[in-house]
Amino acid sequence: MTGVDLSPDFIEAATYLTARCRLSDRVAFQVGDALHLPFEHAAFDAVFLQHDAMNIEDRSALYAEVRRVLVPGGRLATYDLVRGEGEVVYPVPWARNASTSFLLSEADTRTALEQAGFRAVLWIDETEPVLDWFKAVLAGPPPSGPNSVW
Repeated sequence: MTGVDLSPDFIEAATYLTARCRLSDRVAFQVGDALHLPFEHAAFDAVFLQHDAMNIEDRSALYAEVRRVLVPGGRLATYDLVRGEGEVVYPVPWARNASTSFLLSEADTRTALEQAGFRAVLWIDETEPVLDWFKAVLAGPPPSGPNSVW
């Protein structure tokens, strides 16, 4: 498995954590730009994108580059945010302001994927469970203790 990130600090952290888990013989990381991946054509059987697309303005180029590095019949799995109704109120976890935030609607995301040659096999909308989780967290007292998430 190969992990790619634009940030050298994230690559360093991933490499460190992978070594701590004794998985360095199975996983490698390298700095790379998702729009210009440092790999040959058809280098991978599968690509997983997690929370990447919302920071990339040229979504067509992103998905075309993923298609390029996939073998024919390869799979793309992605877990990302899509734009809902209303305005984004900054800062958000992925961007301090609108200059690095490029959310697309669900329909526009599907269109961009299809234009790159992908076909949805499974599409799951996790909006409601995520909103329910945030409501529950905000309704309760602030968490405390060493394993607190806040």
